[in-house]
Amino acid sequence: FFFGDSVYKNIQSSDGFAMEIDPAEMMDSVFSKFSEADTTSLWRKELDKREYAALSGKLEKKLGIPADKITRKKLIEYRNSWYQKTRKKDDMQTFVDLYLFDLAHKQGKWIGGIEDVNDQLGITDELGKNFDLRGFVADDAEKKYTAYLEKMISVYTSQDLDLLEFMMSKSQSKSTKNIILIKRNIKMAFRMDSLSRVRTTLFAVGAAHLPGDSGLIYLLTKRGFKVEPVFSSAK
Repeated sequence: FFFGDSVYKNIQSSDGFAMEIDPAEMMDSVFSKFSEADTTSLWRKELDKREYAALSGKLEKKLGIPADKITRKKLIEYRNSWYQKTRKKDDMQTFVDLYLFDLAHKQGKWIGGIEDVNDQLGITDELGKNFDLRGFVADDAEKKYTAYLEKMISVYTSQDLDLLEFMMSKSQSKSTKNIILIKRNIKMAFRMDSLSRVRTTLFAVGAAHLPGDSGLIYLLTKRGFKVEPVFSSAK
């Protein structure tokens, strides 16, 4: 990950560590989701006959199952699988905040989360309502998705919050931004405020939660915190 030295220093000097969701709660939720029956609607019931006739063949080809058996959940799961195809040989075996969580756990810190599991599970349900089926079956859909993801990685590693906010605003409607970021940011800021009054804590959140007039930097400043960037001299 090439973290700055300050990240490790501040984990050591803090009494607690919190990421978005407590991993124990997250794993319990994942296992329960696996055991749940797929009760999402069949796509053939949401399309008129003409649309269904035009798209059913492409859907069957992509998913490898009969079109009349394809549910909203299966479409979302298939689209999410595109991410796995972008993995590189030198990728870490875990994601950033879980890696840091493990470091804090080994150091005996208080550990936890600042969101409820349902805050993130609800995102998939809400965004699934606006699934772009025509875009999904397009021949270049997967190529466009992976190209956008590579661009996001480039912006993230450049540490350019303004550009990250610009990209997010271009790719999201107001209602989507409200679901993915704004509502969650408000809850995150509230809980970061509460937890940090009990103990010094290092919080790890997604970079897109930081910038803008609805971002955590602004919301924490409004709550009276002095918010400053920390730059490391070495990684």
